[in-house]
Amino acid sequence: MSQIVQGKTWVNGEVITHTALNASQANLVTTVNDLAGQYKTLLTTTAGILAGEPAATKILSPTDSDTYLSNAGEGIYESGDNIIAGLTFRAFVPMIYFDDADATATSLIQKLRLRAQVNTNNASPTITFTFGLYPVTFAGGTEVFTVTLGTVVSGSTVAIASPAATSTVSANSGDFTIPSDGQYALGCVTSAMMPDTSAALLTAQLQTRSV
Repeated sequence: MSQIVQGKTWVNGEVITHTALNASQANLVTTVNDLAGQYKTLLTTTAGILAGEPAATKILSPTDSDTYLSNAGEGIYESGDNIIAGLTFRAFVPMIYFDDADATATSLIQKLRLRAQVNTNNASPTITFTFGLYPVTFAGGTEVFTVTLGTVVSGSTVAIASPAATSTVSANSGDFTIPSDGQYALGCVTSAMMPDTSAALLTAQLQTRSV
């Protein structure tokens, strides 16, 4: 950010003394201000979803094909699933430890945004996909590790309803207030079972900017 006071300009903490900004200094001030409002991606993840997947709160992660084959209709982790069983790792869950101090910019307000996409095959899934940012908690007994999603972060949800066949539909949540520090994952609530012959790719990006 820049600030002009009594003939002095502060740019990134340095003082430029002047009577008038020359062209290069004016361009620098404009560039710094523009960059402050740009979105930067903090976390992205993709999951495949197939026909027969039941309505549930899904944890967006690479589809575990072994799990899908052994538990038909449950190819994506659901909240409360075991991601480690018998000391065998299954598909990993992309997560982020969020600490607002890591990205705080002086005199600016940090915002988050969730952008999501649904890519479809030649059969439109006539259900609604509601993406969101979720806090994560962990548990598990002997040789078991369980991941559970908490209450979705307020303002982070974005819904995509009945995307057309062979399409890419993208939407975003708009800016929302940063949550408390902690571990977070991207999730998606499906409104009903995935219809026969349908398949889709679910992708989401957690973004941030300072304004």
